[in-house]
Amino acid sequence: MVNVLFTYFLTYLLAGKPVITFDDKYKSAQKLKAGSTLTISVNVSGTPTPKVSWLQAGEPVAAASVDTKDNQSTLTVKNVTAKLAGQVQVKAENKVGSDSAEFTVEIKGLTNAVSLQWGQSYRDSWRLGSVNGASAPPPRNRSPSNVKKKIQSE
Repeated sequence: MVNVLFTYFLTYLLAGKPVITFDDKYKSAQKLKAGSTLTISVNVSGTPTPKVSWLQAGEPVAAASVDTKDNQSTLTVKNVTAKLAGQVQVKAENKVGSDSAEFTVEIKGLTNAVSLQWGQSYRDSWRLGSVNGASAPPPRNRSPSNVKKKIQSE
């Protein structure tokens, strides 16, 4: 009974809640081009060894590779898209407590689906609809009859 109490006492005496630390470069937004690779590394300490998870909107980060070993956890997402933009959270938990950190991810470049529509009076051409809230200018009228008139007038 004394051994059990002693072991229990030492476990909690030596136990420590998780602590997450990371390089200062991750304090500012991580700005990436669409299609590139995101990598974020953090140091995680705590006793007993914390369980580490990477989340976005409360769910595991989609299409991510996580490597956690030797008090370090690294999130890698290849071929990033606009879906990754926003906040990414790392959380470390053990029986003593938890710690978390958030990182901002910004994706540059067009990665949202763009709807293509065939113009009613346009042959072999297309025009863009709205892209990220901005409308593309309407194409010049290049119907076959207008092209033919222009050629004849020159």
